[in-house]
Amino acid sequence: STLASEGAQLLLNAGSQSWYHESRMMYLQTLRAAKIRAVESHRYYVSASDTSPSFALDWYGRAIGETAWEEEAIINIHVQLSDVKTPYTRIGLWLLVFPALIVAAALFAKRRSRYSAA
Repeated sequence: STLASEGAQLLLNAGSQSWYHESRMMYLQTLRAAKIRAVESHRYYVSASDTSPSFALDWYGRAIGETAWEEEAIINIHVQLSDVKTPYTRIGLWLLVFPALIVAAALFAKRRSRYSAA
């Protein structure tokens, strides 16, 4: 995550899901994306929302606190700050793009050799 590579020790998202009319699907998508961000950056992730459950994740993407739907509540958690540099925070999307380019080049070369042999 860009924030983690720039020194953020905790990822915090305060937002509203009201645009999505309390959509459970949008909440699950937000939760899944948050899990990815927590793991890739090795940071705790805390999300506070007004119309969907709020949640907190540890740096392994595991839920350590969550509110219920339509519940006003406070999550009391202990958050550990982290300044660990993961491969993703060091390299970013190139960590995914570079292997994809290698696979694409190999497939192209294989396809090309198949047509030149025929």
